[in-house]
Amino acid sequence: MKNFKKIGLSKTYFGLAIAIALSLAIAKIIIDSMSFKIPIFGFHSIFDRTNPEKLPSRASYLDYPVQDLEQVLKYLIQEEYWFLSSQDLYDYFLTKTKTIPQKYVGKRPVMLTFDDGYENIHAFVLPLLEKLAKQYNIRIPIVLFLNPAFMEREKPDRKDKYLNCDRVKDGFKKGFYDVQSAGVNHTHLTKLEISELEKELLESQRKLQECIAEPTLNPTVSLHFAYPYNRINRRVKFYTSKYYQSGYLYNDEIYKLNFWQNHYKISRLAVFRNDSPQKLIDRARQASKITAQ
Repeated sequence: MKNFKKIGLSKTYFGLAIAIALSLAIAKIIIDSMSFKIPIFGFHSIFDRTNPEKLPSRASYLDYPVQDLEQVLKYLIQEEYWFLSSQDLYDYFLTKTKTIPQKYVGKRPVMLTFDDGYENIHAFVLPLLEKLAKQYNIRIPIVLFLNPAFMEREKPDRKDKYLNCDRVKDGFKKGFYDVQSAGVNHTHLTKLEISELEKELLESQRKLQECIAEPTLNPTVSLHFAYPYNRINRRVKFYTSKYYQSGYLYNDEIYKLNFWQNHYKISRLAVFRNDSPQKLIDRARQASKITAQ
C-alpha cells in the first residue's frame, strides 16, 4: 500500500513540475513577445576582399568584408533604420530621460559596435561611412570600444595594427566615431584585484577623454563600457556601474528591453567572417518598431 502511495505522490510531483515548467515557458514567450528588441551588432575587424592581406587582425574568423558591410548598411538606410549612438540608447531607451525626436518615431533602431579598435576600421569603414553620407545624406555613428594600451602601440612589424589617438580623433571630429571604453589592456576583469580593476576602468576612461580632449563638443566620450572577453561577475558589474552609465556583453543575443532592465548587461549580436549580409539583415528585422511617445 505504501508503495502505491509513493507512486501516486511521485506522479503528483512530476505533474506539478511539468505544469510549472510549462507555465514558465509560456510566461517567457509572452514576455519575449512584449519586449522591445534592438539589434546591436558586434563587429571586430574589417577587411577588403580585393586586398585581404592589408591590415589583417589577429583573429581572421572575426574579420568581416567591407563589401558585405556595405550591403547591410545600404539596406538599413533604405529601410530607414535609426542608427543609435551609445548615448542615444542610454537616453531614449534605458533611462528614457529624453523624448524620442519626432523624425525617429516609427523607425526601427539599430546599433553598430566595433571592438578592439583595429586600424582597418579607419582604412575601410570610415571611407564607406563618408561615401554613404554623401550618397544618402545620413551620418551613421559607429561605437568604438577601445583599449588605450593598444592605441599607444608603435610597432609597425606587428601583424595586427590598431588605431592611434590621431585616427580616433579624426573619425570623432568627422562625426562618425562614438568613442567608448573596453578597459586599458583588454584583460580578464574578473581575475583582477579591486585596485587593478578600478585602474583598468578609470585609466581607460581618462586616456580616451584626454585623447579627444574636447568635452564641450561631446561630453559622452567613454561613458559606456564593453566587457573584455565577455567576462563579468558581480564585482565587475558593481565597479563598472560606479564609473560608467552602461555595460555591454558579447553574447550573440538580441537586446531586449523589458520590465527588469539591466543597464550593465546589454546584449550584442556577434558577427563572424562567414555571416552573409542577408543573415545580418534578417537579424536586424527582429527589431520592433518604435511607437509614438
